[in-house]
Amino acid sequence: MKFHLLLLAFGLMACTATEQENEALTTAKETQEAPQPELTKYPISTENSKVDWERYKKVKNANSSFKIGKSNINFSVSNAELTTNGTFLLKEGWWLCEGDQLLSGVFEVDLANAVALQVSDETEKLELTSPQYLDVSQYPTARIEVLSITKNASDSCMVEANLSIKDTTGAISFPAQVMWEKHVPYALNGQFMINGEAWHLLNPKADQEIVADELTFSLSVSLE
Repeated sequence: MKFHLLLLAFGLMACTATEQENEALTTAKETQEAPQPELTKYPISTENSKVDWERYKKVKNANSSFKIGKSNINFSVSNAELTTNGTFLLKEGWWLCEGDQLLSGVFEVDLANAVALQVSDETEKLELTSPQYLDVSQYPTARIEVLSITKNASDSCMVEANLSIKDTTGAISFPAQVMWEKHVPYALNGQFMINGEAWHLLNPKADQEIVADELTFSLSVSLE
């Protein structure tokens, strides 16, 4: 009889220990699965946002031609400076926040529908989007991914981002004026310039010797 009572006592003690262990494990698991702040995406207004562009190109020597009727006209220039500017539109864009913290921002720039406002040479707009430069038939979109926005002592901010254009992705940084609505940039205006040769944009023609090639982007993005 005493033997059976001892077995029963040990059984009760084991069950109690197991229940306590399960309770401890359950408590720890519930603690680890505490709810995380929600991710919120704030869409950029494509109607009220744009990217102005300007390309400056300096050519040491260049040969070109154009056709009038059945005649081909050939000409050459040296030390020519050519400027083209206009506007790209945004295909889409957004800010991504976690709770009250800004995580990132993305702007998809529509390169295929470049609008030229001022053209010093009509062929330059054609070259901008052609396989000789941006090659928009193969690469219709550029992507700007904002990684951080740091507020300076003045009213301006410093933006750190990645730019993807054609087959090249690289880091960029630029000052910007930012209007905030709580933790979300309501509007951002900034400018940066890239070197066409360094970013592998230029597919040099045999009849051009380019000594300078700069493409400047001026961002203007807004939530509304």
